Amino acid sequence: MTQGRHIAFFSFPGVGHINPMLGPVEALAERGHRVTFAVAEQFAHLLRDSSAEVLTYPSAFPAAVTKVDSADDAVTMIIDLMREGFAPLERALERFSGDRPGLIVHDTISANAARVLGRAWAVPLVESCPVFIENDEDEIPGSPQPPDDHPAATGFDTQDPRLARFGEEFGGRVAALLTRYGLDPRLATDSLAAAGDEPRLVYIPQAFHYGSETFGPRYVFVGPTADCAALEGHWTRPGDGRPVVLISLGTSMSKDVGFFTGCVEAFRGTRWHVVLTLGRGADLAALGELPPNVEAHEWMPHPSVLRHAAVLVCQAGMGSVLEALRYEVPVVAVSHSGETLANAHRVAELGLGRHVPVTEATGAVIRETVESLTADEELAPRLAAMAKAIEEAGGAPAAADALEAVLARG
Repeated sequence: MTQGRHIAFFSFPGVGHINPMLGPVEALAERGHRVTFAVAEQFAHLLRDSSAEVLTYPSAFPAAVTKVDSADDAVTMIIDLMREGFAPLERALERFSGDRPGLIVHDTISANAARVLGRAWAVPLVESCPVFIENDEDEIPGSPQPPDDHPAATGFDTQDPRLARFGEEFGGRVAALLTRYGLDPRLATDSLAAAGDEPRLVYIPQAFHYGSETFGPRYVFVGPTADCAALEGHWTRPGDGRPVVLISLGTSMSKDVGFFTGCVEAFRGTRWHVVLTLGRGADLAALGELPPNVEAHEWMPHPSVLRHAAVLVCQAGMGSVLEALRYEVPVVAVSHSGETLANAHRVAELGLGRHVPVTEATGAVIRETVESLTADEELAPRLAAMAKAIEEAGGAPAAADALEAVLARG
């Protein structure tokens, strides 16, 4: 074991990107390492119980990620991501110039600041991957692809004047910052490309990943890293013997009160006990009077309910899906685009649940899908096999092992 080293983590401003890092941070701290965690100011609360030193930075990344429906949207997204990639750099230079880390772990989406420092100081880098990722052939074999005429497939105008203007203005500021710290300003441009040989820490069990057999040894699949047992005990199952269904669509879709009221009516008076979580700040009163077999919360640690649940209905965020599968709970995935659509397709493809497109997700369809899942006699062995794969992936201790191995190699 490599003792007493300083390790820096660079996150991306999203709960699903930050939370998977927290388990490895605690495992490293328990082994005697110092961890500094760079996080956008608006997400610093996620680290209030962390052993890491918290390094906040101002972030302008939009809370609602731009939906890419046009080439113009694609350019907006690229600019937002580029700005965010460099956002921690000034604070990091201030913090680390006299206390350089021996290892830098960075999110797969937001890597620029980490790459600048790693290459300037010859510090090894490890990529943190909470979502499906490409193999060394830049492919995710078998994953759903956008239609041929979609901007994500056709590309966008690389000569768009907004890109040139952003590159000139923002690039100039980054170059000036690097010069001020005595670093080569060309590091900014160099950071736009990965080295191609960085170890990649993947918080997904290999059995769940698309094209799992196509990934080489630099990909370490450790599965989910949260300590679910610590999140249990916040909810008590009613004593009426009803099977439990947990319905939670995540913050971005929880504003659709109509979906939840539809589910309330569809499950009213049925054999099911329904737990709804709508997100912090949600207006629970908008649901109206709830029947005795339905309860609603702004927020609830999902493991508290999942340990009793028969089905999870969710937006198919990777964290929610893997939490359910750890408890051998099938998933009804209500999704329509982006990475959640890929997650939903994979759940259905592996026979671990069903995908219901958001345009078809009425309360009646949700109830019918939940009933059909529980009637599937072949479902239990598949769920048990995936839960075993998640356990064997190793979670946070395996992630810490992989990071210490990189430290030992120098």
